[in-house]
Amino acid sequence: MARIEIITEDLDGKDYKRPGFNVSETVGGGGRNLIGDVMLVQAAMQFIGLGAPEFVRFVRKRKPTGKFDAETGREIWEFQRTWRFKLLAMDGLVHPASFENRRLKLGGPKMMIKLLNTFALLSSSSIREGTDYLPALQRRFPELRPFLAEK
Repeated sequence: MARIEIITEDLDGKDYKRPGFNVSETVGGGGRNLIGDVMLVQAAMQFIGLGAPEFVRFVRKRKPTGKFDAETGREIWEFQRTWRFKLLAMDGLVHPASFENRRLKLGGPKMMIKLLNTFALLSSSSIREGTDYLPALQRRFPELRPFLAEK
């Protein structure tokens, strides 16, 4: 099940903590593709497209279904190709991150799930939803709510 976790980032030597989303298993070609995880990735890309469409030009507007299909696989690959210089891996998969007890630095390559969180934050601010993007994501995509668990 997709989940909400606390992400801690190092901002000029100080901890900045905020809730973020995470998948529980891999999403993509050959991944576990649990319905909640797939729906989270689909909804996150759609949400990013609302406020920062330049980040996900390749995403076709559609309702998140939670079913992994060729379109979802294509969007993951396109995201990774587009943002390869900011990502740790380009393998067609969204991997779960281990945010607990970690302090992430701002620079350097990131996991795709972390970059999706960053872009969701930027999108949320752009569409005047504020910096707490999780409630906004769930308001815009209420079908996601039953699949997001607090860790």
